[in-house]
Amino acid sequence: MMADEERVRTVQELYDLSGKIALVTGGYGLYGRWLSQAMAEAGAHVVIASRDVERCEEYAQELQEAGGLASGYRLDQSEEDSIIALRDHIDEQFGRLDIFINNAVGRFGVENLLEADTDAWVDYMRVNGAGVMWTSKHFGKYMHEQGSGSIINISSIYGMVGPTFHIYEGSDVTSPAEYAFVKGGMINLTRAMATLLGPQVRVNCICPGGLFNDQHPVFVENYCKHCPLGRMAGPEDIKGPAVFLASDAAQYVTGCILPVEGGWTAW
Repeated sequence: MMADEERVRTVQELYDLSGKIALVTGGYGLYGRWLSQAMAEAGAHVVIASRDVERCEEYAQELQEAGGLASGYRLDQSEEDSIIALRDHIDEQFGRLDIFINNAVGRFGVENLLEADTDAWVDYMRVNGAGVMWTSKHFGKYMHEQGSGSIINISSIYGMVGPTFHIYEGSDVTSPAEYAFVKGGMINLTRAMATLLGPQVRVNCICPGGLFNDQHPVFVENYCKHCPLGRMAGPEDIKGPAVFLASDAAQYVTGCILPVEGGWTAW
């Protein structure tokens, strides 16, 4: 029960991320650039991290010129030492981490499970399996020890349902089996982390659908026909849910698997 004198915050206050420190791994990529932009626009200082530090710094400069707070830093998710170095950098520069968006994914692989090469599969899992474990471990532990934080894992519709292969017919696009493997695992990892790190840290997961990125027109047409809302996702579709889960508007939400896919998984 709330004390009579306790003021209920406004919606604007609940969604405000001013003064927060947010880390987005893969922070200038397909989804990452919009996730980074969302954090900056909501008031957080966003740390944009990936292997290409120059592109991270360039995008951070763009966000700064638009009035946001941002910095770029190198992160190689296939190397645990790189993850530890980023954690230590954040601790030294800011003294805390309030939001961690676990977004980085290596988009390479064997594509066809029936022709899978063991070495290629293992290489993929070092980045997207072991790498996700390392980021979850080191940033999750850091936030748990500081006693607060919000972690947002980025999975996919193909972590929830199997690939719809007919939409790729006549195009140069496909969906590799190893991608479904790691994105499905991220969903249950989210639940495990939520129960392990609570009540100090909230852990939730966004499962986005396809983001329009000038893909093959046949694929886009097929995708839109299959999607109940009749279109692919745009930047605003990923930005809003991320700010919600990062903010105090979701202060009683943890272990949530949030589809952001225009109804794709409703079939």
